[in-house]
Amino acid sequence: MGKSLHARLVAYRPFGARIGVLAEPVSFSASMLHDDDGAISIEYSMLSGAAQAFDRELTDGLEVAVEVSDGTGYREPDNARFVITGRSGKTDDRTRTVTYSGQSISWLLSKAENNDSSHLLTDGDNKGKRPFYSANPGTILKTLLDENKARGGVATGLTLGFDTAKDAGGAAWARKYTLYYSLGTDLQTILSSLVNGGGCDWRTSGRTLKMWNADSTALSRDLSKQVILRLARDIGEAPYEESISDLASTILVEGDNNSAFSHGQSGCSDALGQVGIL
Repeated sequence: MGKSLHARLVAYRPFGARIGVLAEPVSFSASMLHDDDGAISIEYSMLSGAAQAFDRELTDGLEVAVEVSDGTGYREPDNARFVITGRSGKTDDRTRTVTYSGQSISWLLSKAENNDSSHLLTDGDNKGKRPFYSANPGTILKTLLDENKARGGVATGLTLGFDTAKDAGGAAWARKYTLYYSLGTDLQTILSSLVNGGGCDWRTSGRTLKMWNADSTALSRDLSKQVILRLARDIGEAPYEESISDLASTILVEGDNNSAFSHGQSGCSDALGQVGIL
């Protein structure tokens, strides 16, 4: 008999201890994205017995984790920790149902900025910018996060799963950059630019930010021999599409000095005759 996937919500104090399971939400949806922020939406009745977790101002902070189980115990997957940032409802709703919205905990990086003016260049084409010379992604992010933490910023509640020498998988950083950042540039923007530049991939695990070399094998496990999905057993329906519009049984290649040759393969489309392509 196949296993079923179950999910539940767990509340945490901001950067603090576990509050408990948020039992019986009216509904919820969550996205967990690779190299990007996800989001969560929770409909919850304040008449529920576990509603005390939501009995606070938004500015008091609340974290919500999505935990999943296949019947062998619940665990929190990567990118499944969220910070509640909004709520909405109706004052005349007798069920007192409130919709809470939240962002991935990585969203906090947008609230951490390059604010240390002591490192800005005083002359040259990049005057007024913060330089990083021949620095790997780990050095850039850790330096800026450590500075934010020293200022009492959002980084005080985050831990790092990498360092200036190695990525989260223990591999040495493969790429180095010379980059210049304007004062006030947020760390989410900086991290996105490193991803787009092919320098790293990232995800969160609880409150831990993890970074790897781009396309690390630690993030690209081949489970094709272990995970086999069969139609009608594991998959109820699936799309399909076929086309022979680009089919060719004979190819003609022309080169310099009027040279040319052709190559054919029988059996490609006997019903249509020989189909050529230049």
